[in-house]
Amino acid sequence: MVQKRVRSGKEMEKSVLVDGWISSPQKPVLRWRVDGRSNIEKIINSNYDPEKFAILENVSLNKYDIYHPDTKMRREVKSYYISDLNNWILYSEPYFKISTRSQLNKISVDLYNDFLLRFYNHCSSTGLLKFIQDQMTKSNEGIVFKDGFVLNNQIDYRTVINKNQWKGYDRIQIQFKLK
Repeated sequence: MVQKRVRSGKEMEKSVLVDGWISSPQKPVLRWRVDGRSNIEKIINSNYDPEKFAILENVSLNKYDIYHPDTKMRREVKSYYISDLNNWILYSEPYFKISTRSQLNKISVDLYNDFLLRFYNHCSSTGLLKFIQDQMTKSNEGIVFKDGFVLNNQIDYRTVINKNQWKGYDRIQIQFKLK
């Protein structure tokens, strides 16, 4: 089942495809230097050691929804009003996360949240979180909203842990708001 947020975002993207803009969604793809098929397997196989998690060189940190072939400009599209941006709002969740019922049986809330906190602290100290945030946000010129466009230099970004995001599991999120 597709989330309401995803459906409204797709409709919003279609509505801004005017004046030569085309849909060309790009999302960040992080690959970790740990063995395992899924991120959950990688966490378990690392023996819950966040220091074993380093990104591979062949990752994409681009994030944009629309592209203009003539100007080469790229923009993110969000289904919000500019007036909504006085508070922090979700921009992206490029890191691993628990998001399906099948993942619930693979790792307990306590083990996962403890690993996530240690991963967040480790990656904050090494600069990895800031690097990923900066690369993603500079891969586009700004964000198109329901009622206008805002350049990235008018937006603040931060990377935080959002507690108890789903079924008790925390998530690392990049959030944004107007400066």
